[in-house]
Amino acid sequence: MSEAVEAPNIWNKPEAKHRAELGGGYIMELAAVVSLEPEYLEGLLIPRHAAKKWQLKQKRGGEETVINEWELPANVVPQTIWSLAEPYLDVDSPRELNRMRLAFLRTCPETESDAVKELAEDIWQSGEALNYMCESCAKIHVGDKTAIRAMLLSYAAVRVLNGEGLHISISGSAGTGKSHAASTAAKHLPEGAVMDARVSDKALYYHQIKEGTVLLLDDQELSEDLQELLKVASTDWSKSATYLTVNNQKAVELKLPAKCPFWVVKANLNGDEQILDRQLVIWTDESVEQLRSIQQVIFHTAANPDLKIGDADAAVCREIWNYIEPAVVTIPYAEGIGCDEHMDPRNIKILLSLIQAHALMKGPQRNHEGELVEATIEDFMEAAKIINPLLENTGGSQKLKLSSGAARVLAFLSQEESGIIPFENIRQATGLSQSYLNYALYGREGRQTDGLLAVCPALEIVEDTVTRQGGGTVRRKAVNWSKNTYQVWVGATGMFYMNPPYNVGL
Repeated sequence: MSEAVEAPNIWNKPEAKHRAELGGGYIMELAAVVSLEPEYLEGLLIPRHAAKKWQLKQKRGGEETVINEWELPANVVPQTIWSLAEPYLDVDSPRELNRMRLAFLRTCPETESDAVKELAEDIWQSGEALNYMCESCAKIHVGDKTAIRAMLLSYAAVRVLNGEGLHISISGSAGTGKSHAASTAAKHLPEGAVMDARVSDKALYYHQIKEGTVLLLDDQELSEDLQELLKVASTDWSKSATYLTVNNQKAVELKLPAKCPFWVVKANLNGDEQILDRQLVIWTDESVEQLRSIQQVIFHTAANPDLKIGDADAAVCREIWNYIEPAVVTIPYAEGIGCDEHMDPRNIKILLSLIQAHALMKGPQRNHEGELVEATIEDFMEAAKIINPLLENTGGSQKLKLSSGAARVLAFLSQEESGIIPFENIRQATGLSQSYLNYALYGREGRQTDGLLAVCPALEIVEDTVTRQGGGTVRRKAVNWSKNTYQVWVGATGMFYMNPPYNVGL
């Protein structure tokens, strides 16, 4: 029988990656492993000792340098591994060092659960909950920061006891990431917080939906019945929406629970004017830069199929919601908020909902008296950063309720003098295809309910006759544009601001 002999362990590449980004450019990584399986070498049995080789690295200018490494038994606890690496971290702040510790422990199955809870509480106590969630979403979804921030605040608004809720409308061209933005935000909410399914007109009444559930309607046309339901749900936010029907000749009363925010995701604006008035109307980013960023992420994901970007942070975000308790949020400076005299009252309510939700998510950073939370001017400023650009048709259309294509057409026309402007000139200037130009002008399926013709009195469609170079004439579609009418219609730019004395220092 061959005699067992001791031999140097042969290190192998680990089957599964274990890489912890600690922050500050530091990385803890499992570099190599040795299995327990013995091997025969020239008739001799060579035992192997289960072990792992850990490396502490630092990333600078794209290069990763190994600071130190340790060969440890495979069953060593994560806290011991951390204790070896900690002295080599050049960090001044005890809090930052603790965050690094938790970043490592969250990657280890034995310590993951406790580390997630500890980090969630630390983030909540520091008032960083919303920013942390947004940063986590940004690791998964490129761009659309306003849309994602608004969706997170929409869910927080469910917990504002004196609020009126916040519904979201997201629209944009195909392939711009509407659905992915919504699913990314949903991933950062508690388990079961979002109902994402296609629904029939009355289905929401029949299914057992919990109060405060986000109703995500992705790429679904809002029928008249669904629109009516959304109107009822948003008009009396704190009460269930009731539907009376008959089943087997017996009266049946069905209810949609209170405080269910709608997230409506569609290529085109979805719903009539009354529906859009009740929502925060946001467009996805359709820029060339955004498209290129999406392409790069797709290629990166294909090259790294085992990479689960953002999953660990999303788990922390879901845990943070356990600390956000329902509360009444007061806005002591509300009477100091200024706006255009023609501002739609519903937009004012949306602003107040954004303020309340933001204050609630700042948690311990706000004054508390029992269930009463006091909003600060900072909460107004953060809410204004979301809604004011939308009021100016930047990133959305809160005042005019236009699609992104319609806003692009209107932006072009607003720079033109009054007169006849051919469709082709508009198409070339805006870069819209003929179908998108038609939608921008006429609305969905030519209904003339949500296109420029329906909302803007400064233009009408005419047929223009032009003479060909070789003789003869041809008729073409054109816009008869009145710049004076446009200037009267659009009015002064309506944004929210703070009046004295609340605006001191802003």
